[in-house]
Amino acid sequence: MELRLTKEEDMLELSTWFTTQSEVENWGGPLIRFPFTPDQFKKDIGWNIITSYSFINNDKLLGFVQVFDKYGYNHIGRVIIKPTKRANGLGVKLMQELFKKYINSNQEYSLFVYTDNINARKLYESLGFKISNSKTDYEKDNHCFFMKK
Repeated sequence: MELRLTKEEDMLELSTWFTTQSEVENWGGPLIRFPFTPDQFKKDIGWNIITSYSFINNDKLLGFVQVFDKYGYNHIGRVIIKPTKRANGLGVKLMQELFKKYINSNQEYSLFVYTDNINARKLYESLGFKISNSKTDYEKDNHCFFMKK
């Protein structure tokens, strides 16, 4: 398994993992439109602006994550494992591969997680993330926790 920069064909497959507005919003936030076209999807998640990684095994897309500088942290967003591959420990493996990519970074990590996304919160806590206060009201306005490691 490896984490590599996301290719256009990865984006096409990733976009098929969402069947409802609720699913795509829970993953990517309130600004992603649904239903979407492939080009609209890429634009809404900032694929050509934000560093995007694909979690791959034998050329098959298993997961996706984005990382960007926010508040002085390596901010992690839009983490997802392919729906048919969940509950197999792949979220931990994806995150461990991400940490390897940024091993020489002197920045801490941060992320937002919706308060009702208990599985994701448990995953991040198992990796050492702790709920903290951000420098904005984003978490209050969007019913999520700001976590950092």
